[in-house]
Amino acid sequence: MTTKRTIFLLAASFSLLVASQGCKYADPELFTAPEDFVDGEEVTAETLNYGQEQYILYCYACHGAQGDGRGPASRWLRPPPRDFRLATFKFAKVIDGLPRDEDLKHIIRHGLDGTPMLKWDIPDNTLNAIIQYIKTFSPEGEGFRDEDAEYGEVIEVGDDPWSDDQAGAVTHGKKLYHSKGCWSCHAAYADKASITAANAEIKGKDAKVAFRPNMYYSEPKVSSIYTAPIKDFYTNHFRRNVEYDDCEDDDGCEDSQKCVYGRCEHKLRILPPDFTFDVVRSGSEPADIFKTISAGIPGAGMPQFKGVESDKDIWALAHYVNSLIKLKDTPGAADLKEALRKAAAKN
Repeated sequence: MTTKRTIFLLAASFSLLVASQGCKYADPELFTAPEDFVDGEEVTAETLNYGQEQYILYCYACHGAQGDGRGPASRWLRPPPRDFRLATFKFAKVIDGLPRDEDLKHIIRHGLDGTPMLKWDIPDNTLNAIIQYIKTFSPEGEGFRDEDAEYGEVIEVGDDPWSDDQAGAVTHGKKLYHSKGCWSCHAAYADKASITAANAEIKGKDAKVAFRPNMYYSEPKVSSIYTAPIKDFYTNHFRRNVEYDDCEDDDGCEDSQKCVYGRCEHKLRILPPDFTFDVVRSGSEPADIFKTISAGIPGAGMPQFKGVESDKDIWALAHYVNSLIKLKDTPGAADLKEALRKAAAKN
């Protein structure tokens, strides 16, 4: 099946879905003047109107007419579609700033594996117009409409310092993974004695190690940014008409909620991937992983490592994670888990 035919069928399917849900979509309000965005960028009304038209075709069903991630198809989608009003993107792979157009194009063209975000083969002029229109969802003075905002630092991959010693990279990366806190969220892949030894080698012989329960499984984390319309989002389809409490700030919501543009929504629990089992969202090759680790993942509890750890150490971590990903769907993954469970049972 060709890509264009696939896109057509998907668009047609979403149109039927919208119709079946009885959704009423008002005629869009057209732009009559240029819009100014971050870094003094001016976009013509013609581009924005074309972007709006194409957004409705490609993006509306999931991301919604208001760009809030609450489109008519969203109640079936896990994880929930991105809320464009926040101007926060988990896999833009930039540091301390907004993503550039090229960063957003990469996400759209490559998709996010293991999510409903597909790879879209869209002509450059159409994709550019859609991205400019997405920027209009930022409220005045925020996100792409914040005149003081800046584009984030681009991660330069550079040469792999371990290209001639990938086995050494994996060995060193394993020690870093189990001494730099990676396994406090992701699963651990070493027994307690090995983890203790890795911490002593990397941090010093007096390093203390706190072993969490269920350390061989990933630990769900509550996001500081991303939300869902109902509390048990991953185990329930939310109702067609969800009722929200109004709010002015987080103090007006329950502890498990966050005030998002005037309505209380539930903080989303994010499960970090178990690299031997789950699908990695945005690239599984060492260079891709290097960029993800360097930039971190905003709102997901994944801090940036760039400037904290050396590039050589980040590359070692990338090679180790890549080695775990290669175990996925192989007997080696099951054997590793079984060996770790047996080791844990002895302690």
